[in-house]
Amino acid sequence: MPVDGIVIGEIVRAHGIKGWVRVRATGATLDGIALGERVEVAGRDGAGPREVLGVDGVPPRMLLLLSGVTDRTGAEALAGAVIRVPRERLDPELDDDTFYVTDLLGFSVVIGDRPVGIVREVHTGRGNDLLEIGPDGGGGEGVVLIPFTHDAITDLDTVARQITVRGDLL
Repeated sequence: MPVDGIVIGEIVRAHGIKGWVRVRATGATLDGIALGERVEVAGRDGAGPREVLGVDGVPPRMLLLLSGVTDRTGAEALAGAVIRVPRERLDPELDDDTFYVTDLLGFSVVIGDRPVGIVREVHTGRGNDLLEIGPDGGGGEGVVLIPFTHDAITDLDTVARQITVRGDLL
């Protein structure tokens, strides 16, 4: 599974005692998940490739049974992990206002006319996603979280790989 896989869901918690997990969709892409499909679980204990053995419910909240998870303890260990699929699985025909949030990683960010860093991470939130902006060279100092909303973002230029944030936001 490629590192640049697209996140389609987040494992919220265990469901029942037989290894099922409750998954929250991070976009419209969780809807097409199928039995036998290979996914990558990342970000928690038990990370790695898994096969989808069971699907129940509909997005935005679904239940999945993943290979190698046979009981509640195994399912609980995956809480907080994300589920990724290869980019090739998804619709290649995106309209001009649609993109995958992982494509934002590395974008330069300016507030008004002032450069502030690059997008280092995109955090999925209940109300909206948050862009973690940090210095280009890494390090934890100067990290800022900016809401990824139409109110906060005034321009998103995918060609220049630059995001402009409203000048009075910070």
